[in-house]
Amino acid sequence: MGVPRVYLIVLTWNQKEDTLACLDSLKKVNYDNFEVVVVDNASYDDTADVIKREYGWVKLIVNSENLGFTGGNIKGEKLALREGADYVMLLNNDVVVAPDFLSNLIKVAESDEKIGAVGPLIYYFDPPDIVWSAGCEMRLLGLYNNMLFIGERDEKIPELLDAWMVTGAALCIKRRVIEEVGFLDNLYFCYNEDLDLCYRIQKAGYKIFTVKAAKIWHKVGASTGGSFNPVNQYLMARGRSIFIKKFGRWWERLVFLPLAMSEASYVTIRELFKGNVKAALPKYKGYFDGWKMKEIRSENLLEIKHTFTKRKR
Repeated sequence: MGVPRVYLIVLTWNQKEDTLACLDSLKKVNYDNFEVVVVDNASYDDTADVIKREYGWVKLIVNSENLGFTGGNIKGEKLALREGADYVMLLNNDVVVAPDFLSNLIKVAESDEKIGAVGPLIYYFDPPDIVWSAGCEMRLLGLYNNMLFIGERDEKIPELLDAWMVTGAALCIKRRVIEEVGFLDNLYFCYNEDLDLCYRIQKAGYKIFTVKAAKIWHKVGASTGGSFNPVNQYLMARGRSIFIKKFGRWWERLVFLPLAMSEASYVTIRELFKGNVKAALPKYKGYFDGWKMKEIRSENLLEIKHTFTKRKR
């Protein structure tokens, strides 16, 4: 058998400098059989033009509208499968990678047919020796997803860490697993879609590992504008509700919304004293919209942003 063919899907929306830095690091990757697909989610800067002009080795998909993390990546995933990918990897545009990260990932993935997905050890871009994520575990019915080893150095992390889930910032999945469990669920738009996918992978009987030898560095918050803004608060709350509505046991669904409202109230009160209360309020709407499995488009998020953004006088 030859070297498995890997497609890296890099989604971008108006972060030209970060995207180009990511591509520059991918150009140095020493794996023998991979392709890079950049999916531009209707950026209004010149990201797509620069990639088309200066990065001819990259496959480029340009969307006419912002399809979110899910819709954009699904386009890339479908292209990868059509072209014969053995693995598909979701990769944030705000990361840079070590040259050997991909060979280390695939070596582990190929070692066991029951491994369905793998992810690298993700460090902060600054400081570069502190871990951002070694995988995740779900807590409090999805209200809180705990990043493993966040804020620590890597000395105590095993070479292979059996992770409950791997963040969608860097998630490598076998083709046959995608064919069995499906793509990302496009209902989410953004946030918790990786939790959903990893849950389905685990339910299908596959393992998920973080590979310590595969290293990347993440400019945390660059691709989303930071976690504490109205749109992100809405999307995170909405995603949690969708996940519990889809997969929660009866008693989890029964208690979820009361717990979610308590969590939203706590955050609102906390942020009241920081002057951020308007950014916290969309959490309530997000929880209820997610519970109703309400679909959204990018224009809905613009409305939330304009409604809840603090205006300066």
